[in-house]
Amino acid sequence: MIEQNSNQDRWLRMHTDSNMRERLSKQLRESWDKSDACKVDYWNALPEKIPPGEFAKTKTKNRRLYIYTNSVIDFPLSQINYPECGVLLFDKTGCLLQLYGNKEFL
Repeated sequence: MIEQNSNQDRWLRMHTDSNMRERLSKQLRESWDKSDACKVDYWNALPEKIPPGEFAKTKTKNRRLYIYTNSVIDFPLSQINYPECGVLLFDKTGCLLQLYGNKEFL
């Protein structure tokens, strides 16, 4: 839980302290700047939590997508030596199904 709070704190600081963004790669900084330019409401953009039973049903419905993505993503991602690199798998409704990446990314 401490790690989750640390990530949330870092995420919030990214929105309130522009100096935090200077440590990001050019691509990530551009992404943050684009979100700012589009006036993304980051307070309301956070995903909703769903009950574990509903999440289990969602994962079951997306089993084929999950299996295919594992076969395509796992190996190439393991060959990349950038700690900030990762992949997020969402279903068509926007439900986060899986995080892929190394410990630093997750």
